[in-house]
Parts: sequence; structure tokens; C-alpha cells
Amino acid sequence: MHENSYSAIPVFALPIVVFPEEEIRLHIFEERYKELILDCDNYGISFCICTVIENQLQNIGTIVRLKSIEKRYFDGKMDVILESIGICKIIQYISVTANKLYSSILYENIEFDRIFNAEKIHIIHKKFEELCYINNIKPYHQVSWDDFLSYRIGHFVGFSLQQEFDLLTVLPENERLQILDIQITKMIQITKKRTEWIHRLSLNGEFRQFT
Repeated sequence: MHENSYSAIPVFALPIVVFPEEEIRLHIFEERYKELILDCDNYGISFCICTVIENQLQNIGTIVRLKSIEKRYFDGKMDVILESIGICKIIQYISVTANKLYSSILYENIEFDRIFNAEKIHIIHKKFEELCYINNIKPYHQVSWDDFLSYRIGHFVGFSLQQEFDLLTVLPENERLQILDIQITKMIQITKKRTEWIHRLSLNGEFRQFT
């Protein structure tokens, strides 16, 4: 494939992973990205959020579009809501975009699988509920298990940034579900050990009785 057959799109480099169908809230303060958001608002363009790990741009990114500008500040800063609409492979980074402060990339779209595995999702659902229960927490938004996609809890199971990026790049849904199952099981085991440690720490010399 020739270079000119790829598509060009603006790029926003960040030390985060954005999963498909995710909504993301950002505070925009750099001049180049203020210009980018205004172009999105005025012309309806999309852009790529490219993950940065240890100061290195990764080769897989997420295409997002502007959903709303929630607040505009007197100095041009903005609070915005973005929504993810797909995954892309970054072919080439273009540091200079004509008459713009922001950079661009050449990219091609990546299709990810979302085959529904009801039995596996049921197992993950139960384990995820157990993990939340023993930690007395819950995600900041409701997880829809009826039309579940593995990416939707990718931020909530204790992955590192690198592990989140690795999950993003796994295209078969069954493989992503397996990764989640292993990780949640691991987190449950860690949490139970931590709970036991806290309990032992708090005994403070009480008389212990065994049956």
C-alpha cells in the first residue's frame, strides 16, 4: 500500500489508554490542543488519541470525536467530553500540520471483534462483583452486562498503563475476556490477602479462640 493511500488525522498524545466506546473527560489548556478542539467544534473533525508510555508514542491509537464542550474559561481553556469511535494503527507521525499548531498522523482503521460469549461474561460478571464487594467500591458508571464489551471494565481491574494498552491491541473478544478473567482472579486473591493482613494487624493482642 502506498503512503498516499492512508488517511490523515490530527493527533493528541497522552499517557492514557482510551478504549472503544469509552467516554473521556479532559481539561484542555495547551494552545495546540485548544486549537484542535475548536477545529473539532467548528468543522466536525475527529482525531486520534495516541498513548504515550515511558515517553514513547505507541503504534496503536484510538479515534475520538468531540461530544461536547462543557465549560469555556476566560483564557481559552476548556473542559470537554470526547467519545471513542474506533481503533487505528499509526503509520507515520507528522510533526508539522499546515497552518496548525497541532500534529497529525497517517493511519489505517483496525477492526476489533465483539463476539458475545455469554458463559464467559457471566463468570467475569460474578468475579467482578466479588472484587468490588470485598473492596467496598463500585465503578463510577454502571456497567451494562447485557451488551457487554470487555473494554468497558479495562480501567477497573488493576491493570498498569502498559497492560491497558496491551488489552487495547488484543482484537479477538474471547482473548480479551480471558485476560480479564485472569486479572480479576489475581486481584481477588491479592485483596483477600490484604484483608487478612489488615485483620491480623488489628488484633492488638486479643485472646484468640479456635474450634
